[in-house]
Amino acid sequence: MAPRGIDMIIGIDVGMSEHRLTASLSEPEAVAIFSVREDQINLQDDNNVLVVDAGGGTIDICLAKVKVSTKNDILLAELKPNIGENSGSTYIDTQFQQLALKELEKAGHERLGGEPVELAWRMMNSEEFQNYKHGFTGHRDDKDGFFVKIPKLDGKVSFEEANIANGELRVRWIISFSLGGLGSSPYVQRQLQARFRKQSSYLQNASFHLSSKPQLCVSQGLVYERVRSLYNGSSTSTKLCSQDSFGIMTRVEYEGWKLSHRLAKKQNGVERNQLDGGRLVKRVDWLIRKGDETKSGDKFTRELRCRFENNLKNSDLVGDISVVSSSDEKPPEFYTSNNGVQVLQTIRCNYSGLKTRSKPWFSLINGCQQFKFKVEATMEDREVKFECLSLDGNPISKTPAAVPVSTVPIESDIPYSVVMSA
Repeated sequence: MAPRGIDMIIGIDVGMSEHRLTASLSEPEAVAIFSVREDQINLQDDNNVLVVDAGGGTIDICLAKVKVSTKNDILLAELKPNIGENSGSTYIDTQFQQLALKELEKAGHERLGGEPVELAWRMMNSEEFQNYKHGFTGHRDDKDGFFVKIPKLDGKVSFEEANIANGELRVRWIISFSLGGLGSSPYVQRQLQARFRKQSSYLQNASFHLSSKPQLCVSQGLVYERVRSLYNGSSTSTKLCSQDSFGIMTRVEYEGWKLSHRLAKKQNGVERNQLDGGRLVKRVDWLIRKGDETKSGDKFTRELRCRFENNLKNSDLVGDISVVSSSDEKPPEFYTSNNGVQVLQTIRCNYSGLKTRSKPWFSLINGCQQFKFKVEATMEDREVKFECLSLDGNPISKTPAAVPVSTVPIESDIPYSVVMSA
């Protein structure tokens, strides 16, 4: 599925200022915006829209409720998290190329006048094959097959063992071969309609619309959204359903009587506390769970505490907070190396400006000092921004973490610290 919430700074080495690139809508949502603005689909308040974006490499699906703002403008409220998978027309291209290569190798490069690998690639990219692919209907005449010219081969040459006749390769369609993301294919359109209407009585009277510009609808939909946001200062999406769970990694004291702690220990989810020699369980505090309904501006907060050794210099009172995610319907409570919890990014925090919250007896007995702070996750248009703050709301992290973004955790020599749930 297409990534959402990408936010990066692009430096252009021509004396220009920096530019920020932000993904605001998912592909199927952009298609919906385009269809209303460009194709002028007649939608009413509270209509449910199912958008199937069957593209070259992925199929993305969005289910949303429509609110009509003006004649040419709508608002979308997600009813379910967008879903997608790697399935598209490029996979048909790949299968055809492999099939052509297999047949061409039977003839050999000497008789073909060129290398089979190169010839198969050129045949796959030929206008002839692409037209056949997009025009496939699944009717009887389609199943009889089609011919694709072999580059460099004389039109009078035939190799029966390689299915080559008069300089062309004969190909027979196989129905399972032709399935995939192919939104402009009459066959796929018919199959989508039949499948949805067969599976649900609610869709018996649903109307089916094909975008007038299947190759441009996503990009133009994004342009419409950007122009709208500049004029109105708001997004088309009024409600989002989180596609994944997002949280932070913390630590809790290991308690052997708890089954969940014992299970975490078996899966290497327990580590040694370097401050007092005890054991800690790597716990995940999920601030946003998969499927949660959110909107731009929503904030989610967790209060935490961090422990350091006594007598450290202020410059050494720094530590990292790991931002994690999970695509599981029920995300794990603890972090292990193989339970599907992914570390997305780390936030570098400086605790030197905080007042120690520990009492003298705590410092004397435990040999460490403790600070309290909070982590705040803010929903923006297509990203979640994580930031570390003092309890009164002042930032203690230099740069917030915008996720989902795959980054390499910061590696440096910093003092050992333990971030624990408050």
